[in-house]
Amino acid sequence: MKLPSSLIVLVLALAAPALGATELALDPPATGDLVPGTLRPAPSAIPRTLSVAPSAIPAQPQPTTVEHRPVQVDWALNPRVPLQTTPQTFVPRSREYWMDVTQSELQRGVPLPVSAPGAVIRLNPAAGRYGALRPAQVSLQVGARTLNAAGPGVATADTRALAAAGISAPPGSVMLHLDPTLGSTTPTLRAPAAHGRYVVHVFEPQSHTELSARLAHGSVLAGQAQTVRLNLDAAGTIAPIGSVGGFVMAPDGQTRTLHFTHEADGSVRATVPTGFTDTTGGALWEVHSFTSSVIRGRTVLRDVTTVFASAVPNARLAGDADVQHDARGGLDVRFGVLAENASRYALGATLWATGADGRLHPIGYAQSADWLDAGHGALVLHFDAAVVRRAGFGPPYALRDLRLQDQATMSLLERRADALTFAF
Repeated sequence: MKLPSSLIVLVLALAAPALGATELALDPPATGDLVPGTLRPAPSAIPRTLSVAPSAIPAQPQPTTVEHRPVQVDWALNPRVPLQTTPQTFVPRSREYWMDVTQSELQRGVPLPVSAPGAVIRLNPAAGRYGALRPAQVSLQVGARTLNAAGPGVATADTRALAAAGISAPPGSVMLHLDPTLGSTTPTLRAPAAHGRYVVHVFEPQSHTELSARLAHGSVLAGQAQTVRLNLDAAGTIAPIGSVGGFVMAPDGQTRTLHFTHEADGSVRATVPTGFTDTTGGALWEVHSFTSSVIRGRTVLRDVTTVFASAVPNARLAGDADVQHDARGGLDVRFGVLAENASRYALGATLWATGADGRLHPIGYAQSADWLDAGHGALVLHFDAAVVRRAGFGPPYALRDLRLQDQATMSLLERRADALTFAF
């Protein structure tokens, strides 16, 4: 039987590339990419957080089972939906603050500066049930008025009521909500029956003054610099920050003080101490900042917390890649990986193709994970033929938002916004 010439051409087009692979090199890293330098082994065990009681921490690290079987997944994307190839760092915004107080301070009265009506105040015992209070034992002095659970002007709730509303709070906590008609006069919090230490949280839902914290990087590698910048936004205008302090806390509970400098635009900036993020991976570092400013004659207190990830660079992309079609017309992209120690590594990327408009559009996403021994290994991203041969899209192709992770520690080791371009 004689095959049609058009079918012969199609068969050859599918089969020929499978006989060999096109060898390529990764695109040079761009500004903002996360690229390891010198590799070093990851720690054998991640330190445990100090939030766990010491008696509950085993003397020896518990064994961890890591999957060794390879896994590959891919799926099609809507090419009409725009994607960010460079992740945007989350910027938290705060209209709240915390303070630690003693029983004697609460018995005398603690002034709580507010910048707007309708403040919500929560009082938590710092040592569990010790020092537990009931709403009837707490009052607020606003001007000449004393407000408590028995009278108007303030709504109160205990731990049970908070739990029913989906709010987690230690036993013996009390929440008070000031009536907005009281204005923004500074209330004084009193609890004559207080025992021990307490944490006071003040949230101003109607305030137009927010403190934001912007990190230079959402993820860093050990040895890389990390900075945090604070801005105080007062109804759309950047307000100068008065006094400021803060600290960074590691996953194991260790802390380092942050030293802020005032910038010309009214913001303040601090650098995480060098070497502090070199100890572990797979968990988040917390950056806590607190400020006090005077805006239009009023004291405004704000605290803000943000987090970032840090990883020990125990593996990186080797820089080589090869591309080939499989027998069904799918696409396999193989990347060399240099690993300092054996672990389960994962790779993921978005495939972009050229549309009729001559521009690149996202058409698919693939992930691959496998156990790699120390040395030079490889991971392969597979894109199914249904993804690659989508009507209206074709070469040249590009791989973007390429990420290498150590799945054993959930650490991001490398990220490239634009990784590979090919016309295969």
